[in-house]
Amino acid sequence: MRRSSIVLLIAGFALAVAGAVAAQKAPPVDQVWQGPADLVGTFQGIRELSGRLRVSQFLTGANPRDLEAVCEDRKQAIDAAFTGGIADLAALEKQSADTRDLAEVVWSSFALAQTYSYLGQMGKATVLLEKARDIVAGAKDPSRFMGGPAMFDALVGISEMRRGELENCVMHPNASRCIFPISGTGRHEMTSGAERAMAAYERALAASPDDLELRWLLNVAAMTLGRYPDGVPKAYVIPPERFASAQDPGRFSDAAPELGLDRVDRAGARSWTTSTAMAGPTSSFRPWTHASLYICFCNSRTATSRSLRGARAWRDSSAASTPCRPTTTTTANWICS
Repeated sequence: MRRSSIVLLIAGFALAVAGAVAAQKAPPVDQVWQGPADLVGTFQGIRELSGRLRVSQFLTGANPRDLEAVCEDRKQAIDAAFTGGIADLAALEKQSADTRDLAEVVWSSFALAQTYSYLGQMGKATVLLEKARDIVAGAKDPSRFMGGPAMFDALVGISEMRRGELENCVMHPNASRCIFPISGTGRHEMTSGAERAMAAYERALAASPDDLELRWLLNVAAMTLGRYPDGVPKAYVIPPERFASAQDPGRFSDAAPELGLDRVDRAGARSWTTSTAMAGPTSSFRPWTHASLYICFCNSRTATSRSLRGARAWRDSSAASTPCRPTTTTTANWICS
């Protein structure tokens, strides 16, 4: 696959690699979200490593009213991005070192890392990003690669920080996880992800010391390790007083685990309360996964004093679901006791 130049613009984050151009279906620049026109130049774009744009390049545009077609289109796009990315990189690896185009290898490694990130396989994404960074750092003319090694150091940090979040907050959740400011039991027990993220952020900040996104992520990573603020270099630390407030909203805690609402694929949700019931429907970030409805039935005598925290769960296993059927839900009834 021949490319003459590559310009990746992902949510305001540009990666330009001279010497190659993406043959895949990349959205025109004016179709990438830039924010309101009157705010252009007043904010800093953030780095993107979700893989969503990469996968979307392979979507065929299914009828949005046909949910089964939307799901199938998404599944095929994921498969195409994954198998195509592996094939592209494997083909490059078979070439002799003196004929292999390093810009092609950097692009292909970056693209496949995005797909692995979409699939939540952050360890594999990190390996590919580090490979791209090493190629850029060792290039005879690093100026060929906009942003240089620091660009990939930042992405390595994001990948490793997400790995730490998956290993701790997703696989071993508790009521204090991911609640800012992070402290106590909200800190990570499996620390390698956050530790490697901090190291990568510091390398990237050495090249861009005024990068606010990197400073923020470095401080948050330090919090997950219990090293904030003393463990953050003085040049990059965000002082604790910046988070001080004249009002005290109290300390929130995550009640989802004890209520059985801690679905790993959970996305948007809302809840409402009546005199006899509390209900909360949730959706999923996967278009082929069913929605769920959680209901807490309380009699009027206890509705105002009881909360979901004191509920006991009962799942209706008979509510079988068929992916992508808009009328299908999985119902969990909550009986207040």
